[in-house]
Amino acid sequence: MVPIIGNQFQNGATVTVNGVPVTVSVHNPTRIGATMPALTPGGLYDVVVTNPGGPSSALPQAWFTDFPDVPASSGFHASVERVVRDGIASGYTNNTYGPNDPVTRAQMAVFLLRGEHPGGYTPPPATGGVFFDVAATDFAADWIEQLYAEGITGGCAPPDPQHGNLPRYCPNNSVSRAQMAVFLLKVFEGTSHMPPPATGVFTDCPLGDPALAP
Repeated sequence: MVPIIGNQFQNGATVTVNGVPVTVSVHNPTRIGATMPALTPGGLYDVVVTNPGGPSSALPQAWFTDFPDVPASSGFHASVERVVRDGIASGYTNNTYGPNDPVTRAQMAVFLLRGEHPGGYTPPPATGGVFFDVAATDFAADWIEQLYAEGITGGCAPPDPQHGNLPRYCPNNSVSRAQMAVFLLKVFEGTSHMPPPATGVFTDCPLGDPALAP
C-alpha cells in the first residue's frame, strides 16, 4: 500500500485517485494506506480523501504513475518524475519513457525551452526559413526556430550558399554530453555567459576540446 500522510483522518475515510475509489486502511489520524489503481503510466492524478460525513481534502496531481521502464527502484526515477511534473517531458505514446534512448537535437529544443519557459509555454509558429533542413511542418520546428531566435543555437553547420545561405540544424542527430553542457549554460545563465577556463576536471575532457573553451 502507498502511504498518504496528513492529519485528522477518521476511521471509515475513503480515498479516490483520479476519481476512482481505492482500497484503504486508516492506520491513525495522520496516516492512511491506499492501494493505487492501474492508471496510464507517466500521468499525474488527483488524490481525494473524504472523512465520514466530510470534509474532503484534495491533493492535486499528488500521485505519479511510474513508467514501466523507470520503476521506483531506478536511480533516475526522481529526476524523471520531476521533468514530468515540470511539464518538460511526458514520455512516448506507448506509455514508456525510454531512459536509455539518445536525445535528438529536435527533442532537445523542446526540453530546453520548456525548462526555460515553464507554465505551458508555446513558441511562435515556425517559418521554415531559418534552417534549410527544418521545414515549418517538421517535428519541433517551432521550438528549433525559437532556440535560434534566442541565440542559444546557430545550427550544426555554417550558412550554406547552395541552400539559400541558411545554416543546417541536424534535427535528427543525437546530442552529446559536451554539447548539452553548452546548451544548458546558455539557457539558464544567458547567451553571453562565459564559464571560467577549464582546468582538466575530467580525464576524458582534454583542455583542447572546443566545448570546454571559455
